[in-house]
Amino acid sequence: MKSRNPNKRLLYRIIAFAVSKPLIVLGLVVVLTAVFAFFAVRIQVKPDVISLLPEDNTDEAPGQERKDPAENAGEEFLIIAIEGDDIFSPDVLSLYYDVLEQVVAIEGIEPGITPFNLTVFEKRGGRLVMGPPVPRGRPPGNKEQAEQFREKLLSTRYARNFIISEDGTLLSAFLPAVKRDSYGSLMERIREITRPLEELTATYVSGSIPFVERTEVYLSRNFIRLLILASVIILFMYYLSFRSFRAVLLPTVVVLLGTLWTIGFMSMMGFAVTIITIITPPLVLTLGSSYSIHILNQYYRESKPGL
Repeated sequence: MKSRNPNKRLLYRIIAFAVSKPLIVLGLVVVLTAVFAFFAVRIQVKPDVISLLPEDNTDEAPGQERKDPAENAGEEFLIIAIEGDDIFSPDVLSLYYDVLEQVVAIEGIEPGITPFNLTVFEKRGGRLVMGPPVPRGRPPGNKEQAEQFREKLLSTRYARNFIISEDGTLLSAFLPAVKRDSYGSLMERIREITRPLEELTATYVSGSIPFVERTEVYLSRNFIRLLILASVIILFMYYLSFRSFRAVLLPTVVVLLGTLWTIGFMSMMGFAVTIITIITPPLVLTLGSSYSIHILNQYYRESKPGL
């Protein structure tokens, strides 16, 4: 009796064609795999998180145009901070100043707000004078000037817990930067510049740039490692379950091809690997393994009549 389900009839036709024309099917699979592999190796990794945030229009006036979150992500920022009880020694401040100057000299890093160029207000001879907390924005040359520098920062209300901590043991500088596609080489250069400073005091490099750079590492290098580890575990479980080389090889080929096709199709359609889409290849790997187990169980069940 013929099945009345058109989808089931179509499935039977596909299976019948694959059984009757195996060479054609295998050739088609090889061609598709080569095409998807070509695009898979070219898939882009986008660690930018801000552009993935949903729009927030709660504060917009009626009739105001919506803003694309990506438009507000045109600039990144870098924070370089030092912490310790001796950060106001002339040697540490001089090296901190030199480090900030070298970082700002990098293309794409712009001068921002630092302890040396922060505008402070002070009273001189009955007049209100504004300017940097140190003469000409240079680091203090002796302990007395360093102590005056510290007192000026602490006495500036908008500098506390922004440029200097409440207890005066931490200084920070905020440097805006032009948005880039990748920050790997930039962070390597910054770590090289800040290394001498780390030998004198505790040094921290934070901000959106290190965050995006670390996210990029996790999306690329660690993702491949975890995918390989998951594949090895799945192969081991296949062998323990079926104790057959064929039962290990066939599902593995199916799952790997499915994962490769998925990545290649994502690249072909213009989708990049983000913290959201990175779940797709592991999902294909998991679901493919599950369905392969069901198919193998059914195959071994029907290959042994009477069981």
